[in-house]
Amino acid sequence: MSDVVLGVGLIAAGIITGNGWAVAQGFATLYAHYTTVDVDPNEKKSDVFNQTSADAPIVPYYGFAHVENPTITFRDRLAGPTGSNVLVAVIGEGEIGGFDAVYLDGSNILDLKFSNLAGVELFNGTDNQAASVFLTSFFPDKFTAADTGAGVAYAVLHLRENTIAFPGREPKITFDIRGLKIKDTRDGVVRFSPNPALCIRDYCTNSRYGRRVAEAKIDDAKITAEANYFEERIAIPAMVSTFTADPATDILTLPAAQPLQAADEVMLTTTGALPAPLALATVYYWIPVTPTTGKLASSAANAQARTSIDITGAGAGVHTLAKTPVFSVDPLYDYLIFVKDVSLDNGDGVQLSSTGALPGGTAAATTYYWIRGGGFTSLAQFLGARPLALLTARVGRIATTYANALAGVAIDLTTAGTGTLTVTHIDQPRYTCSGGLDPSANPFDNFAKLRSSCRSWFFEAGGMFHLIADKLTAPSGFALTVDNIVGRWSFGGGDPSRHFNRVEAHFRNALKGYEDDVEPSDSAAERTLDGERLMAGTLALDLTTNPYMAQRLAQLERRCSRIGLPVGCNVHVQGFKAMPGDVIAVTHPTPGWAGKLFRLGLFDHAPEDEYRIELLEYADSVYTMDAQAATVIPERTNLQGLFNQTQAVPPTVRGLEIFDK
Repeated sequence: MSDVVLGVGLIAAGIITGNGWAVAQGFATLYAHYTTVDVDPNEKKSDVFNQTSADAPIVPYYGFAHVENPTITFRDRLAGPTGSNVLVAVIGEGEIGGFDAVYLDGSNILDLKFSNLAGVELFNGTDNQAASVFLTSFFPDKFTAADTGAGVAYAVLHLRENTIAFPGREPKITFDIRGLKIKDTRDGVVRFSPNPALCIRDYCTNSRYGRRVAEAKIDDAKITAEANYFEERIAIPAMVSTFTADPATDILTLPAAQPLQAADEVMLTTTGALPAPLALATVYYWIPVTPTTGKLASSAANAQARTSIDITGAGAGVHTLAKTPVFSVDPLYDYLIFVKDVSLDNGDGVQLSSTGALPGGTAAATTYYWIRGGGFTSLAQFLGARPLALLTARVGRIATTYANALAGVAIDLTTAGTGTLTVTHIDQPRYTCSGGLDPSANPFDNFAKLRSSCRSWFFEAGGMFHLIADKLTAPSGFALTVDNIVGRWSFGGGDPSRHFNRVEAHFRNALKGYEDDVEPSDSAAERTLDGERLMAGTLALDLTTNPYMAQRLAQLERRCSRIGLPVGCNVHVQGFKAMPGDVIAVTHPTPGWAGKLFRLGLFDHAPEDEYRIELLEYADSVYTMDAQAATVIPERTNLQGLFNQTQAVPPTVRGLEIFDK
């Protein structure tokens, strides 16, 4: 494929169908307003945006990715009743799974404030996609049917000039996408997947943006085993606590601090009788007093106004309070809509409950799989009545299987249900990989980013490439003894700078708008063993976007750092049957070990038909994880903005942080 010039020879990706949008908001109605082209002769009209190389200067995106500052490769202006700007934004190299959302200055393009002001045409990056209808219609001198943009995902945006929607400048454009379609070794099908094992394999083998390694050189049995491990379901911690009630003050006291914020929905249970007048199967709203105390309100508005329920009796038995988000259903779009942000990520398992009837198409005690945000399967839906909830953290759909959630195939909700509808967060995959790689970076750095999402080793040995996850591993049948150890021992004393009792994992949190975030893992018991000295380390998780996964990776890093006795020795080449990542029992009188377990780090050929090997101490206990903490999404501010200036009285502002630099 030769170099492609966008605007002269546009080569990009196919119009989204199925789990995305067909054309976009109001293109059909906007057409009538523009019949002539007003060209700025000083405006640059085209750029080279693709090259034939494994390091093409377009980012490949894996998993559920948030694309900021896409490359704008074409700008022009249409004349009409008001000015209109046309932009072509290149998203990524290769065919992607689809677009989940388009944002202008952080607001969903479906927001009513953009009605008849913004349109978008989306292309997934297929090799056989059609050319842009909009570009070929309005810029026939620059775009023809041959300008298809094959192999590159991109978007054509049409923004009418409006000082309220776009105050004096081009808006910041961002996208939520389902990244590259990749081969699944478990069934041979090419589809979208955020599985780290499959992403690593794809980057290694792909000839367009990857390292072009022949598929025959990949140990697919190991890829499959680790792909299954990474998709194992891990339970999500529930916010459940016992409490006591004081009728004199109306205060509920918890035994420890809990991640509860103002107006969080909670429901109560008891082994006896609840404090009067509280009732079972009823939603109450939390009013924080201290980290371990609070009151209850009968509505979210009362909670914000701090108007609490009068507790007249302490009740009897053990009382329990559980955070239980409440939702409503829009059957037209199959949406579950929440009043507050919820910590549900793509593919997370959920169960639904109701004090009345569940939405049509769902059942009690059944696990469904979350699809964040909305989705449209036809232009008619896109141009029709828009739902009120457009915030990705407050709206979603559910699928019957994890595979359907990845594909964006939601359950058809035939009715809205009755009573109070609540959701319980059940589980999620162990690890996922989401984000972009630098096409100009050293490939080893890109592999390191990919591996950071799942803590693993990827290496070549015996002419094959192997993936090994850092996980609980049974000892290999091969052992090191006096029969195969030559000697030349070396023992590391351990690097104090790599010995931690606290690890901070830095990642981009999808549940907080993909902002940079930190999840810590620390241990008071370990700090006591270290003489109360804080020994902190950091972990860069460039392709992790979920706080629970970041917590798990930080825990593993902290625990592994505390048993890392490094050992080196020489062994005979003859009869050496081990691979990096294997756990090996070592028995030898020199160090006095009998069946002590080590993980083989690497080996190198030494003189006289010997291998020089490096071992790292191994213990099963490292992989017994600490209890995870429930994540908290900061409350959004209710401070009035540009498009909502109807406040009659000064508001009680909440959810706003002010920092003094």
